[in-house]
Amino acid sequence: MHIFVQRLSINHLNKLTMEAINTKIQELLKFNAIEPTYSSLRGRNKSTDPTDLDNIMKAQETLMKELKTLARANKTLLGRTVKFQMADSHAVYVVTKVNASTVQVSWIKYCDAWQDDRLGVQGSLSKSYVQKTVDFTDWWESETNPNKVKINQRENV
Repeated sequence: MHIFVQRLSINHLNKLTMEAINTKIQELLKFNAIEPTYSSLRGRNKSTDPTDLDNIMKAQETLMKELKTLARANKTLLGRTVKFQMADSHAVYVVTKVNASTVQVSWIKYCDAWQDDRLGVQGSLSKSYVQKTVDFTDWWESETNPNKVKINQRENV
């Protein structure tokens, strides 16, 4: 009985986490409908307008970071982002559904709002490709983390 209750609790927790991830994905995709404004205000006088591009990007970055944290903790690709180099920026997509061998992605109208010609607004990618991309991104971020460098420098002293 105890194992059944524990499994039920874990399954319930997983379901709640997946719902939280899906809710954050929907929040992130709502920004696609906003036509950003461009303020010349900088520094202390920055615009507080929620449709200002800088403010939209900060809100999107916060959501993408929260999604990455939730997805990592639950070992899922759901909610992770994939970027494709486009000119001087990136086309950014979020994983909205994970299948056995593919994932569904939706475009995020981020920064310059580039879209990948192959995917458009929504598309399907190989699950293994996305997993490798996410694994590399996680590794790269861990290797370039300034805190890690300081820790390694202390070890060499």
